[in-house]
Amino acid sequence: MANQQYPRDDHHNGPVQTLTFLYEGGGIIYFYLHPQPDRERKLVASVDITYEMPGWPTIIELAKGQPHTLVQAGALAYTQAQTEGQVNKKGKIIEAWIDGREFLTPEDLKDIVGNAFPVVLK
Repeated sequence: MANQQYPRDDHHNGPVQTLTFLYEGGGIIYFYLHPQPDRERKLVASVDITYEMPGWPTIIELAKGQPHTLVQAGALAYTQAQTEGQVNKKGKIIEAWIDGREFLTPEDLKDIVGNAFPVVLK
């Protein structure tokens, strides 16, 4: 189950969790989940999402201005990773890694993707 507790030891730029999707064609895409605290700074109120592929000149914001739960953010990242794999001719996703602060858990991501590929905590 997603960890809704907002950390008290957050860094200057706030906590970040990285979801990395690997493609069968050798490509890779990174999604950065930026949890935003509630008013009391105790729980995650929403999640901002950015992503990039190596070689891209900029980081792209995904669904900016829309509030997302952690699980919704994971689902959006997965859907966008599939789309980018098709558009950039990278093939299907063969593995996912979760790195950084643990908000979205490997079990959450497995619930989102089913048994399509392995999900690894890095």
